[in-house]
Amino acid sequence: MVLVTMGWLNIYAAVYDPENISMFDLDVQYGKQAMFIGVCALVGSVILFTDGKLFPTFSFWIYAFMMVLLVATIFLGKEVKGSHSWLNIGGGFSLQPAELAKFATCLALARYLGDINVKMEKLQTRLVCAALIFLPVVIILMQNETGLAIVYFSFVFVLYREGLPGWFLLLGFGVAVLFILSLLIERTILFSVIGAIAILVFMFMGKRRFSRLLRVAAVAGLAIAFTFSVNYIFTKVLKPHQSIRINALLGKIDESNRKIAEKGILYNVNQSKIAIGSGGLVGKGWTKGTQTKYDFVPEQDTDFIFCTVGEEWGF
Repeated sequence: MVLVTMGWLNIYAAVYDPENISMFDLDVQYGKQAMFIGVCALVGSVILFTDGKLFPTFSFWIYAFMMVLLVATIFLGKEVKGSHSWLNIGGGFSLQPAELAKFATCLALARYLGDINVKMEKLQTRLVCAALIFLPVVIILMQNETGLAIVYFSFVFVLYREGLPGWFLLLGFGVAVLFILSLLIERTILFSVIGAIAILVFMFMGKRRFSRLLRVAAVAGLAIAFTFSVNYIFTKVLKPHQSIRINALLGKIDESNRKIAEKGILYNVNQSKIAIGSGGLVGKGWTKGTQTKYDFVPEQDTDFIFCTVGEEWGF
């Protein structure tokens, strides 16, 4: 409750208006947030006093309902900044089913993995778990909400706890690293690095059998093949603004370039750094932040709320 209150106070500070100091005005973000806090406190209390057996009983039904709601959102949802992931529920309020679907997916996975006959060693179990996780991911991607879809991959860590082999996590990490290296390093150099790693892995194997050599060669071959697909994924699959963000993160965009600056590609990042830096050690004080007050920081009461915290409360 302390953390929730702190969050609410910072949302109020992010859009603070001296002419409207009411913290419960439902026409502004912090007023709506106050209502949400009250509703969620009530719902949370109901959950605490509800028999725990209720949730395993209805978890699959909840999951199915949320999947239907996700599909309906594609057709009935309003477009917000390029994505169709919001449902208008009236009174100026909107609902994003993809957020609620996280809990539905969690309940469904827990219900399935909680069955005494389910063993992670079985291929069927892994396929069912993958289906439960990736079904909402696919639907959310169809809503053009990539950021939310990525969050669902965190459920893989739960599967690891339940007995999923560690090499699955290693494989995912390796693909991510290879993707980044393919953008940073020339292809010939990268191929040489992959080949050298493959040779070292084979050399340090206990008994060097021909079958192991084939496996190492196959993995190295797949890694090389993947590097050829990175450029296609980067230019054709990812949206332009997503590719630009990755380039900015990797330092491949020159901030001094006039055309780039005019497009404002790095504007969000630069303004957030200025806001956080201006807070110094102890901050400027609650509702006293200048960068957020004068709308230099975009989405300051949602995605960039951290800037308000940094500027007003300090390091």
